Amino acid sequence: PHVSLDNRDDAIFILKYCISDIEEKQGYQKILGLPLIPLCDGKLGKFSQDIFQVLEKDTFFIASKAEKGLLQNSLHRIVDIWSCDESVNNILQDSSLHTQTNISPLTLDKFMQLFSKQFPSELVGISELRWEPENSNISEQWIADVWKYFSTKVPNEMKLFEGKYQFLPCRVGVGEDRTLVQLSNKMAVVNLTTFKSEEFSDNIISVLKAIGLRTVDTSIFRSEDLTAITKVLKQYVQSNTSFGIARALLYSFAHNIDDEELVRRCSLRFQYVSNDDRVVFRKFFSHSKKVDEMEWDAELCRMMRALPIYQAYDMQFRDLITSPCFLPPPSVDATLLSNKFIIANRQDSLFLKNIGIERMDIGTFYDSYIIPRIMEGKLSQSLQNETISRILEEVPQISSNQKEWKEKVKMLNFIPSQSGKLVSPSELYDPEIPGLSNILMDDFFPSEELRQPILLNSLRILGMQNRLTTDGVIECAKRIATMEGNEAVRKGSSLLSFLDRDIDQILKECNKNDAAPPKTNLIHHDYGDDIEIVPFSQLEERSFVRGSLEETFISELLSTCWLPIDVAENEAILGDVDNAPYIPRKQIVDGKRVAAPKKCRPKEDLWLCGASMFVSMNAVHNSLLRKIFGWNDDVPCYCIIEQLMNLSEKHHQYFNSPAFRQRLTIEVPRMYKILDSNLKDSESDEVNHLMNNSPWIFLGDVFVTPDQIAFDAPDARPHLYSVPQELICFEQLLRRAGVKDSFTGLDFAQVTVNLDRQLNGVKATEKQMDLACTMAKLLSRLSEEDRAGVKSIFLPSVEGTFHLSTIMTYNDAAWLAETLQKSSGKSLHFVHPDIGNETARILGAKSLRQVLCAYESGMKAIPCPKKESLKQLFVERNRKSGKDRSIDDARAVLELIELAEMKGVTDVSVIIDYRTHGSESLLHPMLNRGQGPSLIISFHKAVLEVDNLVRLSSPLNYYRESMNNVHGGGGEGYPRFGRGLCAAFNFTDCCQILLGNKFVTFDPTGEYFYDGGVADYKQDGNVDNLYDDNSQDNASSIHSRRNKGTPTARCYGIDGMISKFPDQFQPFISIPFAKSALLSDAPFFLGTGMYFLVKASLLFFFVI
Repeated sequence: PHVSLDNRDDAIFILKYCISDIEEKQGYQKILGLPLIPLCDGKLGKFSQDIFQVLEKDTFFIASKAEKGLLQNSLHRIVDIWSCDESVNNILQDSSLHTQTNISPLTLDKFMQLFSKQFPSELVGISELRWEPENSNISEQWIADVWKYFSTKVPNEMKLFEGKYQFLPCRVGVGEDRTLVQLSNKMAVVNLTTFKSEEFSDNIISVLKAIGLRTVDTSIFRSEDLTAITKVLKQYVQSNTSFGIARALLYSFAHNIDDEELVRRCSLRFQYVSNDDRVVFRKFFSHSKKVDEMEWDAELCRMMRALPIYQAYDMQFRDLITSPCFLPPPSVDATLLSNKFIIANRQDSLFLKNIGIERMDIGTFYDSYIIPRIMEGKLSQSLQNETISRILEEVPQISSNQKEWKEKVKMLNFIPSQSGKLVSPSELYDPEIPGLSNILMDDFFPSEELRQPILLNSLRILGMQNRLTTDGVIECAKRIATMEGNEAVRKGSSLLSFLDRDIDQILKECNKNDAAPPKTNLIHHDYGDDIEIVPFSQLEERSFVRGSLEETFISELLSTCWLPIDVAENEAILGDVDNAPYIPRKQIVDGKRVAAPKKCRPKEDLWLCGASMFVSMNAVHNSLLRKIFGWNDDVPCYCIIEQLMNLSEKHHQYFNSPAFRQRLTIEVPRMYKILDSNLKDSESDEVNHLMNNSPWIFLGDVFVTPDQIAFDAPDARPHLYSVPQELICFEQLLRRAGVKDSFTGLDFAQVTVNLDRQLNGVKATEKQMDLACTMAKLLSRLSEEDRAGVKSIFLPSVEGTFHLSTIMTYNDAAWLAETLQKSSGKSLHFVHPDIGNETARILGAKSLRQVLCAYESGMKAIPCPKKESLKQLFVERNRKSGKDRSIDDARAVLELIELAEMKGVTDVSVIIDYRTHGSESLLHPMLNRGQGPSLIISFHKAVLEVDNLVRLSSPLNYYRESMNNVHGGGGEGYPRFGRGLCAAFNFTDCCQILLGNKFVTFDPTGEYFYDGGVADYKQDGNVDNLYDDNSQDNASSIHSRRNKGTPTARCYGIDGMISKFPDQFQPFISIPFAKSALLSDAPFFLGTGMYFLVKASLLFFFVI
């Protein structure tokens, strides 16, 4: 700026000089652009266009002194109209100047813009801030000026300042911390100077401080301004009345706070408020002069109930939300009141009623509070007696006012009976009615203290009974169930006598009380787990169970233990077994001498069900009561079965007693008759299981299970039995229980299993041996289909012990049996000779010779051609006849010699042996057919491999002829012209070949090994373990034998076999060039000798 403007007075002088040259007020535009506007911050502003054409920041305002004082942070925007030159001051306030330049009067909206600059931007959005005037740029004077300005200039425009600026001075807490708060609706702030009242004491102020409630700090306002300011504040802050403070408390919490959180926070706020101050604070609300005129809305009521300022009769202060409390009924003894009731005088009661606290009526007080405490034993004996008497005295009045109260209280157990037990009034019986004391216990009568006329009258109002009803009978029965000894028997007998006399009348009254339609027409008799359903149609013409009350009564009567039972000691157990018969009697538990009627029967049924049911001590004569007990019906089948099982267990112990045997002959047929008449297909699974698996069938001297007896059976006692003639009349019952017409293989096998278990390794007696042999022969005569389900059969050994048949050996090598005791260190169990080899073989035993072959020679199964394949190969030969056949047979010999040529053999022998060799010591019994006339072809000094023989014996390689190749149809290693080893089967069915230390047999027709007395062998040549009890072969070999016609080929090692089976090797030993080699210590034939049994039909051609 120009140097002449450095001095403010010079600038004002220049402004005055410039304006003086302007003749008309419309000429102020001539000073536009001059920086001559004096501002309150001491600087100069520039004249420019009017405020609508310039930037906001270039606008300057004409303000009052008060506004200037409030806008200290905006003095650079306020024109200084208080200079020493009054004429300039007036010109600056001229409206003409304002319309032509950027100077404008300060309007309310512009004031608000400049007012916001008084507060730092970081305070935006903060509703309250801590205020220390001495350390703040906001002074007490400034706050006082603000409120004076607002209360005088803009009292009706305060909404413009709501929620924006922190300028309401408050104090909070015991330390009276100072804060500045934004204006808002529903402020949690109290103005303590609103009213002056004696009720608003210093104690109330201290409580407000303690609970952190804000109060307006009016101390900074001038006294002359306070009235106007208070009037403005009334729109926002709360008055110092009970309503005002209640609202301030309400507004100090979030509007959506739940009850639990509200109570918790109130408790924290009042933790440092003394009990005396809490009383004063509550009285401030309840003793208000207008308390009866106050109308508390729901939110205020909730707020007041959340305050912990209410003292209960346990002398603790509490809120009224967490633990709902009541005002006590009038004239109630304070000793009966506790933390559920609030201590309150008349004024307190009116206030508490206004905030939703009800006064408990006397009836509810008794039934919901006092009587439960009596039932829980929480009152002293003297107070309890006094309270009960008072309740009974008030019964007539309460029951007349509250009709439902009587029905509720009559079921509560709070009246002391004569025994001291607390019972309900409806359970009691009138002690003035004669005769009831004989049946009922002391628990059914009120105590002596309550037998005053007025109290008895109240008990009658509450349902005390004057005659025994169904409920009384059941309750009496339940009490008897808890008794012991003679007292239970005495009371139970009295109750039974009463029912035997009055059951008709009791049920008739029950029908009157039950108007509901019948839900069922059945009675359930529960005998243990067995439930018998008895239709009413089977009872009398008149049905006595018609509704739910009767059904419930009868069900409880039958299931409650109250009926005296006969518990006389069993003389047979304590005395002479021979002379005292066994009496089947269900054992009592814990010395109980009463039982539920559903588990009892009359004395005459003792032998039918005494083992599973109790027997009544007393007789019942009333036909209706007997029907209810189910005593006119037959004993349930379940009980009969259990009874027979019990007699079976005791049979051997008491069989020497003539009385016991005589009783059995009478009672057992009676039981069978009941079973035969009542057993149904729908019987429970447990009954069916017991009948099928328990020994309940009596044969005169023994009880057996259904699977031990058949209508047509061999004599196999004591394992299998035949139905005697006297039980034929119960054929239908026996068949239903599973008795068969005859026994199956499974039954016979089970006898052998039972014998093994019975002996447990001990030598069998002669009788047991005969039984085992009989069972074995019966099993062997069955077809394979009938033996299909048999898994295990035990046979006797020569030593007389029993073993599983599949690990036993039958002796079919008698020439070795005398000297052979063990084979390779494993014991052999030889089948007893009485069993027979054929029977043993059928039942799974192994052949001795096969065991030796398999174990000692390392025998293994090798592939064998099937006769069907060979037949197809020889179909051309079958079309030839006469001498042409001999030509073909001769060709077959040449084809075998071709094999020697293939191997480079130079020396071949062809021998026809017309001899018949021995047939005992053979590898297999059926090989005796191969010991006749034969053809022997020997390749000298050429030992063929077993695998090579197998290849040469396969017909599949000879269907294709190839004459143009050096090899045959099968390729390299096969004859060029012939059919290899297959050619031999033109004239033989059994081919035996000796090569080196191996002996190979081929049986394509299965005629020489057809009994299959050898187990299957593993592919690696090792023999399955023939002695392993757990091997799969043991369980299945009985039914896995080879059938006749199965092609079989075997490979044996001859070391040690020639001496054991000399007949088998005699055809080779008899040949001079082989004898010495085979009879040496290490037999080995250096060559390949083929022994072919010639078919009988072709022997003629070989002779020619």
